[in-house]
Amino acid sequence: MVVSEVCSLLTNTTDDAELLKNKYHTIEIVDRKESLQKNAVNLMLHGCQNTSQIAQSILAKSFFRLELVQLIERCKHHQLDGCNNIIIPQGRMTMGKVKFGHSRKVYDILLASGTIPKYNDSFRVDGNKIRNVMSYLQSSLELKPGIVRNVNVAGHTFHSLPVYERGGRSLLSMFQSYKATISNACD
Repeated sequence: MVVSEVCSLLTNTTDDAELLKNKYHTIEIVDRKESLQKNAVNLMLHGCQNTSQIAQSILAKSFFRLELVQLIERCKHHQLDGCNNIIIPQGRMTMGKVKFGHSRKVYDILLASGTIPKYNDSFRVDGNKIRNVMSYLQSSLELKPGIVRNVNVAGHTFHSLPVYERGGRSLLSMFQSYKATISNACD
């Protein structure tokens, strides 16, 4: 039924529609299944972020994890037409247990007409560590007089914070001196 309607929409005459419909049905079912799998993996690997997540969730819901890992491994070396030099991010080529479970949950959310949930990559840092770092930076860096900035950290805006200069020091040397200061304080 759906094939007939789509064929009718794609062609101008009923004869052309019948010809297209017959051509569609002569394709082997196995070929269609493999083609669909390959296209979904290509969308997962090469699509934009939302498209990739949707394709990933469909694949995760359709396969066992190890089958999906094998399918991705087979398809990741295939280049899309006209896209020979595109580098695929490493995170898209792997499917671990956590990512697989998350993708299955995303599918259920999408099926319930929801939107793709944002990934929360925030984490908790001990308040004492933040306090120690801030006191070290305030004591070792020079203050730029008269310059303040608003800083947004994890959705919280801190207004009118002073701006400090590194004074030509590299971040690596600052980190090493911080580590030395902390290790001396612990001794």
